[in-house]
Amino acid sequence: MPTITKKTHQILLGFSLLHLLMAATLPLMFFEAHYALYGYYLQLSYVDHPPLMGWLQGVVQIFSSSELSLRLVPILLTLATQYTLVAIALRLYPKSTHIDVALAWLLQLLPISYIVFMAAPDLPLALFSCLAFLFLLKIIERDSWAAWLGLGVYLGAAGLSKYTAITLVISLPIALWLGGRGGRWLLSPKLWVAGAIAMLLVSPVLVWNLDNNWLSFRFQTAYQGGDGSWSTMALASALAAQLATYSPFFLLLFIGARQLDAHQKKSLGLALAWALPTFLLFFLQAGSGRSSPHWTYASWLALTPALAFCVLQLWPMTKKLRLAIYAWASLLAVTALLVIALPWVSLDDYKHPLKRQIGWDKAAKHGLTLQQAWVTELQSKGENTHLPTLMVYNWHYAEPLAWYARPEPVRDIRGKTSQFDQWFGTWAPGDRGILIQPTRHIEPPNVKLEQGACQPIDHITTTIAGNKAQVFHFYRCIWPTQS
Repeated sequence: MPTITKKTHQILLGFSLLHLLMAATLPLMFFEAHYALYGYYLQLSYVDHPPLMGWLQGVVQIFSSSELSLRLVPILLTLATQYTLVAIALRLYPKSTHIDVALAWLLQLLPISYIVFMAAPDLPLALFSCLAFLFLLKIIERDSWAAWLGLGVYLGAAGLSKYTAITLVISLPIALWLGGRGGRWLLSPKLWVAGAIAMLLVSPVLVWNLDNNWLSFRFQTAYQGGDGSWSTMALASALAAQLATYSPFFLLLFIGARQLDAHQKKSLGLALAWALPTFLLFFLQAGSGRSSPHWTYASWLALTPALAFCVLQLWPMTKKLRLAIYAWASLLAVTALLVIALPWVSLDDYKHPLKRQIGWDKAAKHGLTLQQAWVTELQSKGENTHLPTLMVYNWHYAEPLAWYARPEPVRDIRGKTSQFDQWFGTWAPGDRGILIQPTRHIEPPNVKLEQGACQPIDHITTTIAGNKAQVFHFYRCIWPTQS
């Protein structure tokens, strides 16, 4: 088996340093705060995702809660995933010179590779999906207990990362069949032991859902189900977003596949078997208007070893391909430098690309000050029930606010099912709260509630690079007790 070259180590570690630089530069994004809260409020599982990303962030928070610290786990997960993909490429194409170097560079040509320092369940899913694929290849080569046990561990860890891992249950038998194992593996005790290990690892998700009336499964069914309609335009838009997120070079697979020999076609078939079930689920969701580019991250990564091989085959004979790759790499490099410089770029008021991410720490601190003043006022009047909490009108706003205001609760005034309702409860008769609403206007917008009323009491303006980013308005909201 070929070994990883020094050049490959330099590429992968070098881009990890770039991720670290970007992580130290950019503000915490909404979804990052969400998974940081998973780590702060540790549970067996959560409403919208299985728990592994939260557990990992919880370990980090034992030592530090800084924004840079929260990004170390994503960077390490990404680095481990990329090394796993190199190992897969060397196993699939052992006679291909420089396949590891080609893959290391190719991974950096994926635009999504420049945001993988931000925490998301897709990162552990990608790592453990790739590790499961690597151990599947070991099973195809040699049907050993060690390979099956490793497969069970990594499939279970993938299921503990994200619900999309269920597609690997479809991928596994297809890949085993393509790998020449036929149906013999169904009778093997190794399979059933591996399956038991995988189920044991995902059992916290099942236990939590059993204790919470299958809340996560019901939430996902309602959220992903849509209204049952289908739109060709929605599908086309989602596919275009895929090409932009993962680069159009994946189209080379269709060109290069025609020049593959039987062994190379088998390798491509195995990669496709691992990836296609997730793509099929994505297509079904995309047509109904329910999709996000990152959902297919692990599947595209599974195809990168085959793509690297195709690029190597086409590289010496296609000058246009070389020029296209150089141009694409230059564009990504310039974009990365611009992103790193963004926090210091001065733009017109309320026009900065990072404006929505700025000022939440200050808004949380000011909201807590107003909340405590109201609590003191009420207690001075002898009222010690229904004391005010912080509130939002959109649960996505609760993500950064609850992180910076922790451990104070932040409730969604609309009362829609979310992790925040499960943690902090819902808006109910008799409740009071300080509502925090971001806008780009000094004048407070009217807040109309189906139950209760809100009155503006204050506002603060946040800035980035010397220009206004957004204005946070604060309201006192009351839902009178029904008589």
